[in-house]
Amino acid sequence: DTVEIGGLLTAAAGPLAADDLAHLLAHPNEPAAGQRRQVHEALTNKVARSIEAIGQPARFQFAHLTLLEHAAAHPALNDSDYRDRIHAWAQSWRNHRWPVRRGASSTPRHLVETYPTRLLAEADVTPEADTQHRLSDLASDFDWVDAAIRIVGIDPTVAFLHASLQRVPQEQRNRELLQIVTAASADLRRAVVRGEGT
Repeated sequence: DTVEIGGLLTAAAGPLAADDLAHLLAHPNEPAAGQRRQVHEALTNKVARSIEAIGQPARFQFAHLTLLEHAAAHPALNDSDYRDRIHAWAQSWRNHRWPVRRGASSTPRHLVETYPTRLLAEADVTPEADTQHRLSDLASDFDWVDAAIRIVGIDPTVAFLHASLQRVPQEQRNRELLQIVTAASADLRRAVVRGEGT
């Protein structure tokens, strides 16, 4: 699990919660509670010196940028399988329409905060069809935009929509959603403050 945690943190390029890691490491025949215990043990003992906890509730990332850079250069940690797992994880939340609730049933913060930035970086490095599809699908998904605004705020969400449109300028759905969100930004800010969402 130690190598896999390192691989997932490398692929994520940003903080993941313990529950995120437990889900990404889950094996079909292993109880979820057992997986969470193993993740907790690894985070507090085996890899504790290499990672740091941030925020509340805690999420975990490499303690220094140089550690992430070293991990990204290591073949065992920079394996495409870890990136594929995160993409599949994001797809599973998309299938559930990115819910925002209290507790573990809510869309993970990583998927509205760091994952979009990761997709933009992938689009810059590997402008392949799959990468562009993931990017445009996220940026034109009203449910994701709703979740992102409610979790991280409207400004980072609008910034991502702008950046996505720059990478995939032909994506009309993205353009239309960006126009809607921008036009309604003042009302959306007030709704978020009142806890109403979009």
